[in-house]
Amino acid sequence: MPSPVGHSLVGYLVARQVFGTNRLLCRPTLICVAVGNLPDLDFIPGALAGQPNLYHHAVSHSIGFGLLACGLLATVFAGTLGLRRLACFALFFVLYGSHLFLDYLSASGREPFGIPAFWPLSDRYFISPIPVLPGVAHSSLHDASIAQFLESALSLYNLRVILIEILVVSSIVILNRFILSLFKIIRIKTTGCR
Repeated sequence: MPSPVGHSLVGYLVARQVFGTNRLLCRPTLICVAVGNLPDLDFIPGALAGQPNLYHHAVSHSIGFGLLACGLLATVFAGTLGLRRLACFALFFVLYGSHLFLDYLSASGREPFGIPAFWPLSDRYFISPIPVLPGVAHSSLHDASIAQFLESALSLYNLRVILIEILVVSSIVILNRFILSLFKIIRIKTTGCR
């Protein structure tokens, strides 16, 4: 699975597109980044039990849970973001879905591999047959202690994963800007409009 840095970058980029802001510390950006990381809050109950991995990649990593969570969050934050409730729900579901999609595309280091994407309809876990992103290490032990979890999470390997995520996301942003610029040039040349 990607690191919080990778999920946060996606949240920032979505906020930038939707709200037209480059600021990191503004309410819309912070809310988008938080929703993009929301499925990983499943570390908290495990950490409170002394085993951070205990509930990770369980039901919070599913479309069903995402629909429920995004519906509740849209009710709370639509006014704050100046959006209609349905538009806010759609925005939040895109962010939540981006988290699930990135986790699906990432290598997984412990069983069950992948995410339970279609919970509650199915308990089956899904993972890309060809990992596109390396997964972060946070102990391969399901019952790892907090110390074991932190030891594996704060590693040079994970620093490398974060750098790869930044490179991949930056490449996508650069490619997107290039394509948009190219279409703008083509439209100007073919229509004569400015």
